[in-house]
Amino acid sequence: SLSAVIKWLRYLASRLPNSDRACRDLDELRLKMILRLLQTNSFSGKMNALNEVHKLLPSLIPIHRSTLNRSDDSEGLTPEKFIVN
Repeated sequence: SLSAVIKWLRYLASRLPNSDRACRDLDELRLKMILRLLQTNSFSGKMNALNEVHKLLPSLIPIHRSTLNRSDDSEGLTPEKFIVN
């Protein structure tokens, strides 16, 4: 499948020096494919998309902890912050 080809290309790109941008681009392409599957009317297509998400999550480049520990998020989620527009 096309997803397997993209996964293999990402694996190859990750072996090259300074390939972070190429890996992100391939991850983005794979996410766009998943989004198109989710937008179909077919239940089978949506289930395939969810399976692709499940396969994709472990292979994504991890988010740096520093972006998760920002100073403005030190209080956590409060009722005042949780407002539905």
